[in-house]
This record gives sequence, structure tokens and C-alpha cells, in this order.
Amino acid sequence: MASSPPPPVADLHITKNDDPSMPIFPSEVIIEILTYMPIKSLTQLQLVCKDWRATIHDHYFIEKHMDRSGDVHHWHNVAQTTEDLKNSIAFSYVPATKSYRVVSVYNDEETGRECCEVFTPGHSETWKCLMFPENVNLNWEKEDKMVSVISSGGAVHCLLSVEVSNVTFEEVVSLDIETERFVVNSVPKSLFEDRTRVCALDWDGKLAFADIKGENLEVMELEDYRKQRWCGKKRVINLAFMKNNGVAFPVAIMESFTNSKNNSTDKAPEWLDLISIAQNRKNDDPSMPIFPHDVVTEILTYMPIKSLTQRQLVCKEWRATIHDHYFIEKHMDRSRDVHHWHNAVQTTESLINGSPDRVRISYIHGLDGLVLMRNTDTQKIFIWNPATRGVLELPDPHHDDNYGFTLSYIPATKNYRIVSVYEDKESGRESCEVLTPDHSETWRRLTFPENVNLNWHKKDKRVTVISSGGAVHCILTVVTFEEIVSLDIETERFAVNSVPKSFFEDWTRVFALDWDGKLGFAYANGENLEVMELEDYRKQRWCGKKRVIHLPFMKNNDVAVSKLHPLFARKGNIWFWLEDGRVFSYNIKTRRRNDVTQRQGLSVANKNYPYKPSLVTFEGMQPDTKLEIYRPRLCN
Repeated sequence: MASSPPPPVADLHITKNDDPSMPIFPSEVIIEILTYMPIKSLTQLQLVCKDWRATIHDHYFIEKHMDRSGDVHHWHNVAQTTEDLKNSIAFSYVPATKSYRVVSVYNDEETGRECCEVFTPGHSETWKCLMFPENVNLNWEKEDKMVSVISSGGAVHCLLSVEVSNVTFEEVVSLDIETERFVVNSVPKSLFEDRTRVCALDWDGKLAFADIKGENLEVMELEDYRKQRWCGKKRVINLAFMKNNGVAFPVAIMESFTNSKNNSTDKAPEWLDLISIAQNRKNDDPSMPIFPHDVVTEILTYMPIKSLTQRQLVCKEWRATIHDHYFIEKHMDRSRDVHHWHNAVQTTESLINGSPDRVRISYIHGLDGLVLMRNTDTQKIFIWNPATRGVLELPDPHHDDNYGFTLSYIPATKNYRIVSVYEDKESGRESCEVLTPDHSETWRRLTFPENVNLNWHKKDKRVTVISSGGAVHCILTVVTFEEIVSLDIETERFAVNSVPKSFFEDWTRVFALDWDGKLGFAYANGENLEVMELEDYRKQRWCGKKRVIHLPFMKNNDVAVSKLHPLFARKGNIWFWLEDGRVFSYNIKTRRRNDVTQRQGLSVANKNYPYKPSLVTFEGMQPDTKLEIYRPRLCN
């Protein structure tokens, strides 16, 4: 299997990928924020731009804003006469036309029949008359006829009641507001025993009839007025406040609406004294935050790193959120600042002109905005966060002959671990050491399992260390025999897997790499990249077949296969290094190639890390004064 050459004495090179045309927040986040704004603020914010005005005036936004509004004002019409209890005007919204309509139901004096008129505010200047259907069977000439108008679920329902020989006949004439079509439904007599106490009402978007019996409210809904379908059985709701007749006025209200024909006096009923005229109540809890926690988190994930350094000082809750690993991952996914860190070989000219005081460092590994580095003069290992300008120098490992270091995060313990794989000179066998920054001051040794079958004393043995998916994989190669020793970072248990020889014909051009959280082996074959993944290293299960990815840039020998080194794959992008010094990424879906810009005087070497800033810190970090020349410009 091919092995990448060791990293040279290096400088650090930074490039930036930023699209200034992209909005700071996506539209769905802006909408989410605006729905929590008070109405006074929205009157000003609608002037920001056409998009915001269209959003604020959209009916979906209006409904969402009212649902979340903390201000609830209760408005009451207080009837002075029983005649005022009859409601004959309805106000509705039509989603299809995005307009409002006012419906007025009245009695035609010439025919004695009920009719209605429709008015569309903002679209028409006159009322349009709509005649009730001819198939309404009630006796229209009856003087004791009752009419109630209810608006619910995109329809206006006109309830007609006539009493003939002590028998109440009722029909519902429903007008679909959108289509302006009528539907007639007869009200079954069996719904309630005593019809004098039944009230028609809007029941969560459906026409319903309700009656209070003792401590219970019995409700019957017209399930679908178009298909003349009633609900299967009554809904019974217990009213605890009716116990011991503690509250009686709801019954009086219902009687006044349903049996108003028996009230011949112009004096208001006694129950109206319980309601204050023009009452305005407000329901607001000042202890509630303006935005819920999930909305705050959503907003913070779009903040630049410089703003987060200030926002973390707002309160303990915000600090804990910003330093939570889930937040860090989400913030980096959405960050538009990408700095490509890589080891780079300095040219002769740059070496001559370089400052003698410059710290010479080499990149080892990177994760979550942290960069694991080595001082090539002192051989000291340290963790650096360029965003916070902090550096943590690590204790020296117990062994010098290290094959590689990896930096990993453990969700269960919420800490980071560094693994060093080395060769034990006494036994000639491979082993590893583990360090937990911020929790331990010394490296802890973990012995490799005994069931590794390779000849450990072979001088031509090669060792490759790959970190992926919560594990560190040590690939041991002797000639064409390969074994994988995988260390689960959380449990610190080893698993051994043999690599089948039948995967590839020529193992000298096969590269081990992190393939989006799994260990993979990649081989460039003509214009294709063939990849085999270790699906589950614990169960020794490989993927069923090779993944074949077409590489159009290999056509016409633009890139020599022998010089192409796949580095890693992440979120649909494969990163490559060319032996002529170039580093680039290739998007599998769009088939677009993205070159990493080089700085003058440097040629890129074989390590690359797409770095995005974060605020991860460790106790004991010191200011990075000697590393200032390597810090990304955006973090200044």
C-alpha cells in the first residue's frame, strides 16, 4: 500500500473561501426571528426591503406571529338589547385569493327569505348579492323564525330555526367563502333533548352545537358540511367550575343566544352586569424570554466567531451553549470562513528572506477549530486555537519514534483525546499512548493486542495512522500483507481486521484515508477512483462492493495517476494532493474541482486541513504571541 511521505519542515499557508453575496442569515431564520417581534417593531421592519414587507404581510407569517404573541387583548361587544345578540355579519380570509371577505346575512323584505351580500375589502367597491338556494324547506313566512350566523373553517353558516306545533325545525345553509357555493344541511332532531338550551358556535374551525348538562358540556360537530356528515358521537367535556352551581352565567348566555325570541324586553339580561363595558385584558409574563432557547441557538450559529467571543459573556446559559460540542459542529457547518492549513515546503528565496526569529512549525492534525502542531526546532507538541489566540503546550511523549498523532472528540465524556502511535524499541512492536488535555498531565500507555499476525521485525514494515469515526486506525503493512489495529477512543478497546488481498490488484497505489467518518482504501484507476470502506471495524464488516467515482480531471492525462494522492473525503468532497505541490478538492455531486490557493514562495506539501474557527478552549492555554504570523486574517 502506498504511503504519503512524512511532512517536511514547514511553514503554514492560509487561504480564505468567502462569498460576500450570501446573506448573514437564511430566510427561514429571519422569519423565525420576526415572528417574535412586537407589532410596533414590525411596522418599522417592514420598511427594510420588499422581501421583508412581503414576509410580514404574508398570512402564514401573520398566523404564526399571532400564535407566538404574548399580548392577548379580550374585546367584548356588550349587548344592550336582545336584538343586538343576533350576529349577522361574518369576516373571513380566503387563502386561494389571499384576500379577506365580509359576508352580511339579511332578510329580504319583499320575499321574506334570507339572502346574503359579499364584500372584498381592497378589491371591490360594492357589495355582491348571493341568493340562498331554493331547496331550503323552512317556513319563510313565520314571524318567530330565528337566524344565527357563525363563521368557521372557511365557511359562513346561517342557522335557520322555526317552531311549528311545539316542534323545532332547523336547517344550516353554509356558504363556502372561496367558491361562493351554498350547501344545505338539516339538523337531526335527535342531537339534543332540550333544544332551547343548545347554542351554535365555531368549534375550532367547524360548526358545532353545544349544551351544558350539569357539570358537562356536550358538543356535536358538523364534521364536513359539504358532504353533510356529522361526527359519530357527542364530545363530552367536564366543566369543573360548574360544580355546586358555582358559575351559572354560561348557561344564561347560551339561553340568551338560542332562545332570544322569548325575551321581549329591551332591558339587558342580568348576566351582562358580570362583564365590564369595553374591557381590555392583557396576558403577558415578563419572566418569559423574548426568544426561546432553540431560536437563540439558531441565531448564534450564524454569528461570526468574533461576535461569539462577545456573546459568550452575556450569561452563563449562552456561554454553555456556545461551548457545547453540538453547537460548535453546527456553527462550523454554517461558517463561510474556510482557511486551508497545510504543511508547505519553503523555496530557497523565502528561506533566505525569512526572519531568524520565526517559529518553525509543522501541522499534524486538526479538529473543531483546533490545530495540533509540532515545533520543528524543539520538537514540542502543542494545541493551537487561532480564533481564541490560545496555545496549550503538551507534555512530551515517552517515545520519540512516533508514526503519527491524532486528535479526537469523545461525546460521552465531552473531552478531547490525543493518541500517539509509536514503535517500542525494546520489543520492536507497535504501541500507543493516550493523553486527555485539560484532564491529565502525562501520557498513558495502551498495549496493542497480541493477535496481530504480522512479522514485527521486518525492516520494510510501513505504518499508517488514520483517525475516523471515533476511532484511530493503525494500518500495518509488510510487503502486501496488511492488518488494521483499531482503537475505540471512548472505550479504549482494540479491534483487529485483516485487509482482503482481493480488493485491489496493485496495492502499491492504494491509499488509506478517512472516508467521511469511516476507514477507506482508495485506488486511482484510469479516470475513476475506486474506494472500499470498512463499514464496521468492531464487527469486521466491509462494504458490499467498491464505490466507483468518476474523476473527469484525469481525462487526457491532465493529472498523472502516479502523482495523485487522495487525502480524505468529507461531506461530498474529496481532497487530493499532487506530488507537484498542488492541493485541491473535488465535489462528487457537482463534479467541480476547487484548487487551494498558494502563497508566493511556498509549494504545498502533503497535508491539508480545511479549518473553520471555533471557541474551544483548554485550561492552561497561553497567548500565542509567537504564532501571530500564522493566524488567519479573519481572526484578527
